[in-house]
Amino acid sequence: CALPIFIEMAVTRDSVRIARALITQGVLLPDPDSSGFDLLMYTAVHGNVPMMELLMDVYDLQPDATDNGDWTALHYAAMSQSPAAVEALLRRDLDCNDSATGTDHNSLCQIFGEKYGCENESLTPLNIAIVSGHSRSVQLLLEHGASLFTGVGSSILKAVQCRDPAKLRS
Repeated sequence: CALPIFIEMAVTRDSVRIARALITQGVLLPDPDSSGFDLLMYTAVHGNVPMMELLMDVYDLQPDATDNGDWTALHYAAMSQSPAAVEALLRRDLDCNDSATGTDHNSLCQIFGEKYGCENESLTPLNIAIVSGHSRSVQLLLEHGASLFTGVGSSILKAVQCRDPAKLRS
């Protein structure tokens, strides 16, 4: 088998065509990195839906797999500028209320802003999409049963207040 680095290169360069060619040659996927972040999570945060579908359909990467912070590909897609990535994952019947409980304080501050003072909060994809200002992703998650009171829950309004409310796009 060819080295897994070649498929990683194809994925990070957004080349579905090269990835498909490598698949026919039996190229294996690399293992997730030391934080548990895998190639599906990488493509989700970059909103590359064709590559996401290839990784799930051909390589059988599981969209509900978690990294060390309990984030799934859906959490990463909620951060992206790509509602299509969120929608592609929701079509896989993922639990859109899945809470990531392992997010450290520094990461919470990066996501929600320095004023956000909670430690050890759990985060859902909806929490992330709201604070990131991705209204279409918020709408998709709500349509699929996401709850405002799961994860950060009652703290979500505090989190939004820490950011510029004008950032939420219509």
